Amino acid sequence: MAIVISPVNRKGGVGKSSSVYHLSGYFASQNQRVLCIDNEPQHSLSNGFLGPVAASSLAANTTTAALFDHETTAAPEQLIRKTDFANIDIVCGSDALDRFNEPPEQKTIETQLAVKRFVDKVQERYDVILIDNPPNLQICTFSSLAASHFTYCITRPQEYDVQGLIPVQKAIDTVLRTTNPTLRLAGYVLNMVQARRSLHKAYETLLRDTYGRKVFLTTLPDWNDFAEALSARKPISFYKPHCPAAKAIECLANELMERITKLRCRPPEFQRMNGPKSPADDKSLATSGVVA
Repeated sequence: MAIVISPVNRKGGVGKSSSVYHLSGYFASQNQRVLCIDNEPQHSLSNGFLGPVAASSLAANTTTAALFDHETTAAPEQLIRKTDFANIDIVCGSDALDRFNEPPEQKTIETQLAVKRFVDKVQERYDVILIDNPPNLQICTFSSLAASHFTYCITRPQEYDVQGLIPVQKAIDTVLRTTNPTLRLAGYVLNMVQARRSLHKAYETLLRDTYGRKVFLTTLPDWNDFAEALSARKPISFYKPHCPAAKAIECLANELMERITKLRCRPPEFQRMNGPKSPADDKSLATSGVVA
């Protein structure tokens, strides 16, 4: 039965789609059967696999939009597509998701469980299911978290990105109370890290001081190979399997699975119960001379 994993952050451009894209390639290269579910109106993940023209031309009833449309009954065979890569299938996203992506409190529990109902039907076919989400905390993200065993929050080490961590924590707690009492946070992943930038170093230190072991040891550097792989429409493990960027994704995947193995032995955890304050509230960066 598949492990279901979904990244989350309400900030755009932090690497949710690209992390799913590259992780899917690594798992597939290890002979794992992978299903990617693009639950994002911008369908960035689908663009990466099919190209933007092909992805935009898909009928809504053959995409994740069908999962939320009460007038559509979509069987898995209608939604799941093969990609050009062995062991990777995808359910594509669609602009039509915009019609449904509203605040979760405006939707019924049945709607919040739309993705879970689909995942329950297909998870025996796969080893890993990765669900991509939009840069907000609306019904698409909540429905993905309701269907997931694990989530990770990916962020860049800079001000606007870390400001979104507290709302993410609150969203995870809401899902735990309402639709998925077994959801676990695997941790925080730092992406697009520029090791020579003092600001990035300062925010990484602040995040590790605030969240401790919840911050992944593996960081993803801001390397051109990742962008080139996306332009070539190939996950990095297929594009340049021996380059440092591919090694970084391998390390991330292995650490993610190690964390999952440990978390399975622990009870779920509410993130805001006696939790640390937001690192964005810390004034030390503004007063230390790091921020000019």
